[in-house]
Amino acid sequence: MNLQTTQVRLNLFDIQGKKLRTLLQETKEAGNHTFRYDAKDLASGIYYYQLLTKDISQTRIFLLMK
Repeated sequence: MNLQTTQVRLNLFDIQGKKLRTLLQETKEAGNHTFRYDAKDLASGIYYYQLLTKDISQTRIFLLMK
């Protein structure tokens, strides 16, 4: 079985679009993956995350409530 691998990057942005940090940047095999992030250093609010690969660019919004 030959699985494709690609470089994956996961970025975090605040509500104003300022990039806060890169959460993940590594090579992954094709398939489903999970990612955990301890957001203790972030205030409650609205944030965006962006998933980038060679073929995909997806941006999603999320609400962090503490």
